[in-house]
Amino acid sequence: MMANKDHEKYISYFKDISSLTTIDIPGQPNSICGKKLKEKLKIIPNIQYKESIEQAIKSIPLKENDLLIITGSLYLAGEMLNLN
Repeated sequence: MMANKDHEKYISYFKDISSLTTIDIPGQPNSICGKKLKEKLKIIPNIQYKESIEQAIKSIPLKENDLLIITGSLYLAGEMLNLN
C-alpha cells in the first residue's frame, strides 16, 4: 500500500541516475499512481510520467552501453514479465 512506503528514501539509493520515469501499475488500485509518485519525487532531475511500461521504455533515448533499470514492486515485475 502507498501509505507504508518511504518513496523518497528508496529512490535515494539511485541518486546518480540520469532520468526517472514513473508509471501506473495496471490492476493495482493500492499502488501509488505514477503522477503522484512523480510529484513526490520532484527533487529528482529529469523525472517524467508515462501511462504505461511500453510508453516509458520507448521514451528513453538509450545509447550503446546504457543500462535500463526497472524497479518497484513485485506487481510491476509481474507486469514486465507479462510483456516479455
